[in-house]
Amino acid sequence: MGRRGRTRALTALTMAVALLGALAATASAGTVTGVSARYQGSTRAGDVAEYVTLGFGLQSSLGTGQTITVRGPPGSDLTRTTSASYQLNLPGGSGLALNSFRLSDGNSTIVFTLPSTVTAPGAFELLLPGTTNPRAGGSYRWAVATSLDTAGESPAVTIDPRPLSALTVTGGDGQRTPVTQPFGEPLTVATSDDLGNPVVPAEPVDVTFTVSGGGSGGATFAGGAASATVRTDANGIATAPTLTANRAAGSFGVAVTSAGLTGTDATLRNGAGAATAITLAIAPSLLAAGSFESGRATVVIRDAYGNPVGPDDLTGGDPQLTIAGDATHSSLGWGEGFWRGDVYPPIGAGRSLVTASVDALSATQPFDAALKPLLGDPAISDLSATGATVGLPLDTRNAQTSYRVVYGTTTASGSESATLAAARDAVPNAVVTIPLSGLAPQTTYLYRVVATNAIGTTQGDVRSFTTPAAPVVPVDPPRGGGTPPGGGGAPAPPPADPAPRATGPARLSALRLAPRGFAVRGRSAGATLRFTLDRAATIRAKVEARLPGVRVRGRCVAPSRTARGAGCARWRAAGSLPLNGRAGANSVRFDGRLRGRALAPGRYRLTLTPAGGSATSVEFTVKR
Repeated sequence: MGRRGRTRALTALTMAVALLGALAATASAGTVTGVSARYQGSTRAGDVAEYVTLGFGLQSSLGTGQTITVRGPPGSDLTRTTSASYQLNLPGGSGLALNSFRLSDGNSTIVFTLPSTVTAPGAFELLLPGTTNPRAGGSYRWAVATSLDTAGESPAVTIDPRPLSALTVTGGDGQRTPVTQPFGEPLTVATSDDLGNPVVPAEPVDVTFTVSGGGSGGATFAGGAASATVRTDANGIATAPTLTANRAAGSFGVAVTSAGLTGTDATLRNGAGAATAITLAIAPSLLAAGSFESGRATVVIRDAYGNPVGPDDLTGGDPQLTIAGDATHSSLGWGEGFWRGDVYPPIGAGRSLVTASVDALSATQPFDAALKPLLGDPAISDLSATGATVGLPLDTRNAQTSYRVVYGTTTASGSESATLAAARDAVPNAVVTIPLSGLAPQTTYLYRVVATNAIGTTQGDVRSFTTPAAPVVPVDPPRGGGTPPGGGGAPAPPPADPAPRATGPARLSALRLAPRGFAVRGRSAGATLRFTLDRAATIRAKVEARLPGVRVRGRCVAPSRTARGAGCARWRAAGSLPLNGRAGANSVRFDGRLRGRALAPGRYRLTLTPAGGSATSVEFTVKR
């Protein structure tokens, strides 16, 4: 071939290659055109359309095994709900059944595999029977693609929303704020249909918020209104104006309604304000010392509007109980609008002061532990033919005590004196007097003292006294002179006044016990007690045993696993005995026994207290 022939052949080849490239470009660009979507049946969200017909044009033919992909609106389900087949209508009116397909993207996309060649160009229709619409209304587009090209999209189609069927509180529910203060978060309500989709109609929906009560609290909207109506926004959300709590603490409801539809109420709570007052009550406030009972301490804390203040309202911590004295207590717990705890009596009689405090507030109440009255040895004074006075050292032991004398010529028959009373805080062992009247001359009487307080009754030992004879009353002589029978001369002058008695309590001094250490058995058992009185007096001798202890919070308590501290001495009552002392020096033998029972080896303290006077103590040791 000559040069010219070779040149012509090369030119022809170049043109052929260019033509093939142009044909390939035509086949891969713009294969799908003019996509449209047409619904037959319902277009409401969530409903099943009878048919969706997709129209589109193909610019390039598709061979057997190639695919057509249909992408429906998000949330739609292209799974057919009828027995009809998917079908591709071809130009010229014939149809091609599409039985080979697969679903994806939550069944909103379907890919068909062609069973035979589809010749283009031409207009085609794809029939999708029983397609389920998206669950939410709105504007959507359908898309069609082939294995040769990217998708073409339809114009927007409108899926109608379902009607409003639910109002749901989505924000601000369960809030708490102090009384008279605004709530920090507004209430919000979402509108939704029966499928749970937000309802965003063309026109906003009016939603009304109404404070419905249901509790002791409440609130208002701006201007003191109990309700407010607002419109939903573009997302179907209604936002209420700010609510302000009223003065009453407690929970309340807010109802939400729209066009006759009622949603679930929101529940809010008004908390109490700052604590402004505190009260404390203890019941019972008097118990037996050493008992296992307890007094219930009730603490009420209120704000300026009288609302009870609970743990959620306090910023400085829960209220606390503190005790000045020997009583103990439990922690306070909250319930039913009150703080409650228990106060326990100590083993000895005495008054404790219980204080409840929170922030800068406090309240104090007394709590008493008591024992049955303690009686000393009675003494008779002012004895006459028809009357007498019983003097008695009395220890009320921290409870108001009534006392009386029961007397008579026998223990089976007798009379009672008037009942007298001694105050709770009377001086221990102070002598009280009980007058007796209506006695018979020259008669022996048996008597005993009975004393009662809230803890119990103590009866003294039976004692006796004898009234003297009635005095002889002189008879005035007759007028005109003469002498009384049996003698002469002028009547005897009246007796002189007795010497004045000392006043005030007796004073005890120079107390000694020798030896300070002794045994209670054997030849050298016991010790001699010496003391001096400035006048005769009844004395109470109290013996206390020394026990080990530890100091905890300023108190000396029994050692335990939880009570640890510096060592200290505790004193526990071992018993007592009455003594009658005379003016001047006194000497008494003490054998280390109380009511016939020997003291155990150990350390003790003996305290002597004259009636109405001051106590004086001496320590001693009982040896083995």
